Amino acid sequence: MHVNGEEVWFYVTHLDYRSDPTVREMQVDDMLEIIPDHNNSILAGDMNATPESPELVPLFQQFEDTWALMNEDPGYTFPSESPNKRIDYVLTTPGMDVQSATVLPSMASDHLPVTADITLKPGNNPLDASGLKGLVEYYDEAGEIASDDAADSLKIHLTAVSHYEDQAAAEKVVKHMEGFKTLLNHQRENMSQDAYETLEADADYLMGE
Repeated sequence: MHVNGEEVWFYVTHLDYRSDPTVREMQVDDMLEIIPDHNNSILAGDMNATPESPELVPLFQQFEDTWALMNEDPGYTFPSESPNKRIDYVLTTPGMDVQSATVLPSMASDHLPVTADITLKPGNNPLDASGLKGLVEYYDEAGEIASDDAADSLKIHLTAVSHYEDQAAAEKVVKHMEGFKTLLNHQRENMSQDAYETLEADADYLMGE
């Protein structure tokens, strides 16, 4: 998703509940293979493991625990009637501006909900043609663009747009972004609906800027 032009990658997970950590270890490995390296990534969910659990160490090497960043008390989340352990998390990539993290009282579930207030730093990851090209690369690597030729043509076009951005040639940027949208429509059948809609929305935002 994007927030005022900033790309934000949001993931939700629910790890295995059994006491044996073997499956959770495999799930964490799988997640880290799937989640690409982006500056603005948020991972939330029920990890079914406390913060000191060895199987969560690889996650904490890539993400920051918003609760631990903002609070000193244990922040127990489970069970909701009388919580005695913390197994629910909101994790962010390092450098995101976490304002607060809260465990809310609620009987809507057997877990207490965790919230975090996160502010994107203005200008930290500006949406430009290079960023849009990175998004095409992400979708290509994720298998959401079925044709290598389609991905390559989109990336080549955005490389040209970057050239005109560097020259501050706004009219040429807009003209070539219109060409990018035409190309995107032409390649629509070769990509997932999510990839198409996100690239189209970001292209519109960039043209507006």
